[in-house]
Amino acid sequence: MRASKLAGLAVAAALLAGPARRSAAQQVTVNLGRHISVLAYSPQRFGDWRTDYSNWRPVTVYYVNGVYYVHEVPRARPVVVYYYRDQYFFAPRDREFVVRHDNGRGHAYGRRKP
Repeated sequence: MRASKLAGLAVAAALLAGPARRSAAQQVTVNLGRHISVLAYSPQRFGDWRTDYSNWRPVTVYYVNGVYYVHEVPRARPVVVYYYRDQYFFAPRDREFVVRHDNGRGHAYGRRKP
């Protein structure tokens, strides 16, 4: 009889511990949305900024933990990049481009993924 009580307690403890582990795993696997790749500017890929800039669309993406997201996510930092031909890319690093087009947005060159 004593063994059956211990076995019953062990089963009850296992049942109680099971849902707690599952809920913790659900909290860890939160989907933050669609992440994207942000490329370095390349005149060969995106065109010379002096002639093709009007085709680029400035967009705000969100950077957190080394990943860029299209939609805002908790604790993410907004970063302005450009969108053209279904790709996201950083602004050109030419000093002349920055003087003409930055307008205080502060492109995040230091936030590039390795």
